[in-house]
Amino acid sequence: MSFRSFRARTLIALALAVPLSAVAAGTASADEFSEQGLHVGHGGVVHEFLSSSVSDDGVSTYLRRKMILGAAGLVFADTTANAG
Repeated sequence: MSFRSFRARTLIALALAVPLSAVAAGTASADEFSEQGLHVGHGGVVHEFLSSSVSDDGVSTYLRRKMILGAAGLVFADTTANAG
């Protein structure tokens, strides 16, 4: 993979990372936790976002989102759970 190609993929990944991480930013709840990380290396780009919350009416939500951009292409993986 050339540097120019890697740079273009990195810029695309960063452009996608901001909207993906904003998905849970507006969630109003009594208790919440969120964490995110971005890793850029020679093998590609990985962005992870984790969020869990409990709303005022007792509904709990869990979201784990992972985006990987590497030599094989772009992969999105979501894990979600809701209870209540």
